[in-house]
Amino acid sequence: MEYKTSAKIEEALESRRSGRMPERFRKKFKFSRVFMIGNIVLLVIVFAVVLNFMRDNPYTSTTFYVGNVQYRFTANINKDGALNVISTLKADEPVEVEFENGISEILLYAEGKEIKRFTFGKDKTVLSIESGETKLFQSEITRNELESLLKENGLISDKNKSIVSFIKRFTKMKAVFIIKKKEPVKAELEFTAGV
Repeated sequence: MEYKTSAKIEEALESRRSGRMPERFRKKFKFSRVFMIGNIVLLVIVFAVVLNFMRDNPYTSTTFYVGNVQYRFTANINKDGALNVISTLKADEPVEVEFENGISEILLYAEGKEIKRFTFGKDKTVLSIESGETKLFQSEITRNELESLLKENGLISDKNKSIVSFIKRFTKMKAVFIIKKKEPVKAELEFTAGV
């Protein structure tokens, strides 16, 4: 008994034997490959953008007491990429605090290398704080200034123009706060800054 097969089945068997794909499947296969590659590229871009925004450590702070004065040190990267270093002093009752040659000094490090130094209250040797009053000392480095400081110290180079040049470069940073008393007190804050 002889079996007859349809033309479509014959074509499929012939293409299978010869190793080529039928024309109608070839077009679908090409489209799905392009679609898959497009999805992979899109996922990589989304991942890069998410990683770009998640690596910033925009706010670090430490608080401690020396005597009956509360000291709070903060390193804050704002939405424009500027770095704010803030030192606050607060007391629950009126007090006069004596300092040696300024109130506090901040040393700013990037990748273990000192890049900037600030002194707050250079002309102050005695600071009066009223009950519940907060004394605030603040300094700001703009994103451009921070980028130039990092370039000057050889920690970053000019960006290469590429398809992913919008991705920030991240630098490990540390701010060392020194309270300038007869016996200096130190506090350190570590953070990452994207430039």
